[in-house]
Amino acid sequence: MSEIPTDAVPGVGSGRGTLERDQSKRSRIVILNDDAGRTQKAVRRGKAPYCVTEPNDEERGEYMTEVRTSSPCERPCAGIEDTPEALIGTGGRGEQRHRKVHSLIDKVYDRTNLTDAWKHVRDNKGSAGIDGLTIAAFTEREDEILARLHEQLRDRTYRPRAVKRVAIPKAGGGTRNLGIPSVTDRVVQQALVAKMIPIFEPLCADCSFGYRPGRSPHMAMRKVWREINEGNLWILDADLRSYFDKIDQERLVDLIAEEISDGRILQLIRSFLEAGVIVDGAWEPTKTGVPQGGVASPLWSNIYLTPFDHAMTKAGYRLTRWADDFVVVCRTRQEAEAALATARTFLHDKLDVSLHPEKTRIVHVTNGFEFLGYKIGKGKGLKLPAHKRTARTNPLGLYAVPRQRSVDRFKDQIRNLTRRNAPVRLRDVIEVINPVIRGWGTTTGRRTYGNCSIEWMAGLNVGYAPSSPSGGETRCGDGIHFHVWCRSSDLCV
Repeated sequence: MSEIPTDAVPGVGSGRGTLERDQSKRSRIVILNDDAGRTQKAVRRGKAPYCVTEPNDEERGEYMTEVRTSSPCERPCAGIEDTPEALIGTGGRGEQRHRKVHSLIDKVYDRTNLTDAWKHVRDNKGSAGIDGLTIAAFTEREDEILARLHEQLRDRTYRPRAVKRVAIPKAGGGTRNLGIPSVTDRVVQQALVAKMIPIFEPLCADCSFGYRPGRSPHMAMRKVWREINEGNLWILDADLRSYFDKIDQERLVDLIAEEISDGRILQLIRSFLEAGVIVDGAWEPTKTGVPQGGVASPLWSNIYLTPFDHAMTKAGYRLTRWADDFVVVCRTRQEAEAALATARTFLHDKLDVSLHPEKTRIVHVTNGFEFLGYKIGKGKGLKLPAHKRTARTNPLGLYAVPRQRSVDRFKDQIRNLTRRNAPVRLRDVIEVINPVIRGWGTTTGRRTYGNCSIEWMAGLNVGYAPSSPSGGETRCGDGIHFHVWCRSSDLCV
C-alpha cells in the first residue's frame, strides 16, 4: 500500500485513521486545542498517542473515520492504546503490542461500583478518619453520600481529606505510623482499587504473595519450603527500611501510567498521595510514601515493587516476597551474596529504597530464619506419627513453628480480652475472643508444607459443655487459665 503524503488532507496528517497512523514510521500530526480554543498542529515522534480532539468539518476530510473525541485529560479511543515500544523490531507493525487502558474513570464512579466498594468498607469496619464520620453514621446516610461521591467524581470536584496519623506498637519494639483515611475516602479508594486490580494483577510476578487476591502466607511458605527441600540451604533474609514511607510518589504514578492513560485516574491517585496527614491537630504534607492503613496502599506498594520482582526472577534467583519482606533461597553462600548485591543495587538505583541493615542477613538454614511469623530451621522438627511416615518425608529434618513473638502477642491478646475484673457479659466476651482464635488458627494453625505436617495448637477453645451446669474449664497453651460458662450452644459460635 502506498503512503498518502502528509498534506493530503489539510491539518490532518497522512490522511489515514488514528489507529492506522499509530503504526506508521512517519511522524504523527495531531490536532490540539489551546486554552483559547484555537486549533493547532503538533508533531509527536516516538511517543504514545496524545490528547486528540475532533477536527472541524473543513479539516475532517474523508479519511478521518478513526478520530474520536476526548477530553484534555483522557486519551482517545474508548478501549485500549498501542504504544510504540511494542512495534520496535517488527518494522513498525508488530503483532505483540503493549496496550494501555483508558476511559476508566466512569467505571470507578459507576453507582454499582461505588455501592460494592461501600459494602466492602463496611464489612471491614475500622475507625473514623479525620472528619469523625463513622461506619454507623455513613450507613444512616448511605444513599445520600454515595450519590454525592458519584457526582463529585463525575464533575471533578472530589477532594480527599488528609489522613489521621495513628501510632501503633510494633512487635519488635517502637511504633508504626498508620494513616487512617476517612470512611468516604476509603470507599473511593476501594472503588478505584476494584478497577485497577484486573489491570495490574496479571502483571505481578509469581514470587509476590502479599495483598494479592487468591494468595496467602501459607502459599508463600510452601514455596520457600519446597525450594529448601530441593537442596538450597542458604537464605538471604531481607527487609526494606521504612518502605511505605519512602516510596517515590512520582515514580509510582509513572509506573501506573504505563498501564493506565486516563488522566483523571492519575490525578485522582495523585490527590490521595498528596492529601497530607494530620499530626497533633496540624496538617503536614506527604511528599513521599503511601499511607499504611489506606485501602489502596497494598496495591500501590505491590505495583512499585513489581519491577524488582521481575528483575530478580529474570536473573535466576528464587525470590519470595510478601510486601516489604522477602527471602531468596540459594544453593551456595556465594549465590546469596550475589543476590544481595543485585537486590541492593536495583532497589537503590531504580526505586530509591534501601534494605534494612539490621534485618537483612545471609544465613544457613541450620541456624534458622524468620519469615511471615514462622521460625524456619533444620533439626529434629515436628515429626509425623510413625504410621504416617514414609522414606521421603522431610528428609532434611526441616521445621517451621510460630515465632515466639507471635505466640506472646496472641497470649497478650487473650489476657487483655479476659480480664477477671472486666464487667463484660459472657456473650460479649465470646464474640470478641472467637475472631482472635480463628485468626490465630488461620495463620498459625495446622498447615502442611511439602511432605511435612506442621501442627501448632492455638491453645484456646471457648466451647459449650451441655453436661455441666456450671460450664467447662478452658486452658490456653502456656499458663492462661480461666473458666467459661455456657448455658446455651448459641453463645459459642
